[in-house]
Parts: sequence; structure tokens; C-alpha cells
Amino acid sequence: MNVVIDPYLDAYYCSFYLAGIAEVFDPRAVRFSHDDIPDMPRPHSMALVLGPGGRRIVIDTQDSAACYGEALSWCDVYAKINVDPAENGDEARKKVLAIGPSFGIRHSGLAQAVRHAVGRYGKCRSEFDGYRSRREYFANYWRQYHYRLPLAAYSPEPSRGNYIFFVSALWKQERECNEYRANFIAAARSAPGLEFEGGFAPRRPDDIRGFEALAVKRRYALDEYIGRLKRSLVAFNTPAVYGCLGWKLAEYLALGKAIISTRLNRSLPAPLEHGRHIHFVDGSFDEIKEAVKLLSGDDAYRRQLESNAREYFLEYCAPARCIERIVRS
Repeated sequence: MNVVIDPYLDAYYCSFYLAGIAEVFDPRAVRFSHDDIPDMPRPHSMALVLGPGGRRIVIDTQDSAACYGEALSWCDVYAKINVDPAENGDEARKKVLAIGPSFGIRHSGLAQAVRHAVGRYGKCRSEFDGYRSRREYFANYWRQYHYRLPLAAYSPEPSRGNYIFFVSALWKQERECNEYRANFIAAARSAPGLEFEGGFAPRRPDDIRGFEALAVKRRYALDEYIGRLKRSLVAFNTPAVYGCLGWKLAEYLALGKAIISTRLNRSLPAPLEHGRHIHFVDGSFDEIKEAVKLLSGDDAYRRQLESNAREYFLEYCAPARCIERIVRS
């Protein structure tokens, strides 16, 4: 099967799906061209056509649950991370496919990233359509190489029974998310017999007030962050910007972590079940504290969550499995 990919794709946010396409399809059958794909405002996305005149697919990675209208009208399948059925009309309900969370990965090395950026840019129309600058277009190829890790880096390792690591951002418009994360940091810090490392990532002084006592003093490189996360007893997740399924959730699943999470409000390819794949809490300090106590004291339960989280990722979220499901839909 031939695959035509729009060269306007977002190489940073869509690196996960480019890796899946590289696994599923013969590279000789994949080409980049705008001939069969019209201009459509759709940042953080990619569009492709299967076969000559075949199925038209959009993969939407944006945090918002909204769909790009023109792209939705054009495509046959609208594969989307953050799906809220309550926000979708009849057209979306027929086309939208919930694909679950993902994260940015290093899809290509530096030399290959340069070749891809220059070669694909040369296949773009002479004028960009206004949703992305030339600078951002090239920067996204650099970002996937410089700031992300290969998918192979997200392999599980045994956790330490007395160590918790958690570092996260503060969001200006997401007060509830900030408060839930603060509750987890406070609960993990105060848990007897446990060593906690982390806190909120550094920000400019007075940028977001009220969380200064929970801030970490330095930033962690991604390889260091992932290495510490692998050893962590538990991981904490909560929806972030626009209530999205963030990169953290996908990383935790890939790493096979025992995940403590507040409720998820976006559709998934299959439910994440409490007590099987994940441990849900209401976000309060007391409930998070009890969850940390439970998981630190019940090795069998923790190992069950770890194993099932990894299995969920491999079955539903891994790049190749995700692309296969999109193609079959």
C-alpha cells in the first residue's frame, strides 16, 4: 500500500506517528507530497492518504478536544488524542477515532533530520498557508532530535520500593491541575520511610505564586528524568492543559509504572481500569496519601499495575499498533 504524507506535518508532535508509519509500511511505499492534500489550518497534526485516491487520514495531537473543521470535512478518518464525545457533532462522531496518549520521540538522528527537513520543505507549496512559519517548521525537526529520546529509551526497569520521583510543570490556566500535583508532592514528601525527589520545575520569580515551597531548584535533562522515573515507586498523572491526555500518561504507560491518577475526561481506545491498569484518586491530599501508602506497602498490587500499564501501552498506544488501528478503521 502506498502512503502519501503531507510535508506540512509537525515533526515534533507527530514524531511518534512517523515512527509507527516507518514500522508498518515499506519505506519505498512512503512519499511526501501536497498534491492530494489541500491547505488546511491544523497545527500539531499530520495528514496522509493511503493509496492513490484512497482513504484520507488526519492525526490530530493538539491538547484541545476541538477538531480542525476543514480537516474534519476533508478526511475519512480523524485520529485524535484528546476526544470529548460531548463536544463532537454528527460528522465528528462518524469520523473521529480516539487513539490515546502519545509523546514526542527522537524519530531521526541529526543528519537524517536535516535531510528530512530540507527535502520535505522542498515539496511544500511555495507559500506556507499561515499556520506555521518557516522557522518553526525547521525547528520542529531539530527539537525532536535535540530534546527527545528514542522510543527504545522507554523500556521498563525494576522500581525501588522506597523511592518516589516526580517533576512537573505549573500551568497558568490550570489551577486544578497545579493543586492536584501539589497534593501529590506534599503527600510523597510526608510519607514515612520513603525518599522523595522532585517538585515543580523552576519558573521566573512570581510567575505563578503559591507553590514556591514545592519547587525543585534545578531542571532535569530528559535522559536523567526518565532514568529517575524508571526507579520511582509510583508515578502521578492528572489531566493538564484543556483537560488533555498529556505526554506524562503515555510515558508512564510505556515505562510500566504504577500510576496514581485523577479521573480522565477524554476517550481512550480501551478503558484504563482502576485496580488493573491504574489507581484512580479524587486529587485530594488525603486520598493521594492513602494511595501512596497502599502502593508502597503492597508489592503484589504495585507489580500488577506496572505489568498491566506496560501491556496496555503495547496493545493500544505503541506507535505501530496505533497506526495499524488507524489504517483498519
